[in-house]
Amino acid sequence: MSTPRRLKAFPRHRLIAHEVLRCRAHELDLLTSLGEPTSQTDPRDAEPVFFWDLEWPCGLVTAVALHQLDERLTLHLDEPEVPHALRHLGVDPVDSWLWQEADPVAFAAAVPEPPEPSWSVWRQVDQGRRTCLASGITERDARCWVDELEAAEPGVHWAERLRSFPGSAPLPSRSAGPPT
Repeated sequence: MSTPRRLKAFPRHRLIAHEVLRCRAHELDLLTSLGEPTSQTDPRDAEPVFFWDLEWPCGLVTAVALHQLDERLTLHLDEPEVPHALRHLGVDPVDSWLWQEADPVAFAAAVPEPPEPSWSVWRQVDQGRRTCLASGITERDARCWVDELEAAEPGVHWAERLRSFPGSAPLPSRSAGPPT
């Protein structure tokens, strides 16, 4: 998994103004996945909070707040790519609340053109055969996943595709330009 760049301050100007996800997540999982928080409230506060303000190599900007007492996580993003962010954070959320589902009218007003979850990630097996690793994801998530997989498994052919369905044609090479 790629390492994020720690931002020195809450990237308010780069984020959707409203939190996109609330859930419960284990503090230890976040500390293991992300390391020490970017900042935190005073541990003597009535409700101590850890903050991670991060930018991932794919460009995804995340602002994570973990309220320690009840392990409540809130997430702000630059784009509403919750599955992509959760994959980077390495947490398995419990009791999730998604703004997009809870208040679709306010969400649509704030994010009139959310990224389409119409991409997939494929592995070329041999002689044109391929297997789908993930589908229904955004373009940035698909490209990010392929970059991470290629770094982890050099020599294995991975590709991201728009609205891709299994067929007989081999997957295009990454250098051939964007998939169609």
